[in-house]
Amino acid sequence: MARLDEVRTVAEMAKGFESETAHVKVDVDHCTKTYTRLLQKGIGGILVLRDGHGAIRGGLGYIVAEDLHAPIKMAIETFWFVPPTCRGEGVTIVVAFEEMARINGCGKAAMIHMEDSHPEELELLYRRRKYKLIERHFVKEIEPCQ
Repeated sequence: MARLDEVRTVAEMAKGFESETAHVKVDVDHCTKTYTRLLQKGIGGILVLRDGHGAIRGGLGYIVAEDLHAPIKMAIETFWFVPPTCRGEGVTIVVAFEEMARINGCGKAAMIHMEDSHPEELELLYRRRKYKLIERHFVKEIEPCQ
């Protein structure tokens, strides 16, 4: 689990995800504030992959919330990024995410992936880990009222 003083480090590392997809832009300041708030409120967190010296090599952000339609607590992944040099090791964070969900009384865990970021490999991984594809999201940018 990332400590509060490590949130910015993870946010800066997660900015590397921008090179993996056209759909995500990471604002490091906003990301740092948001995850710090989630950690302080105890409703989210960041699991990290560390090297032998304790340096952060990857991360998986999440929130824990009640399902809006049924009395089931869920763990929902909000980002998962491991730099290309550490690929293959990232599944250990997914295993830790599932264990965190179980320990925290969650009846479901949800993982996401971007359509343009390794979709075949991630679908295969998720299916091997017994995840089911249940929904796709369509996003439209709109001009907000000022």
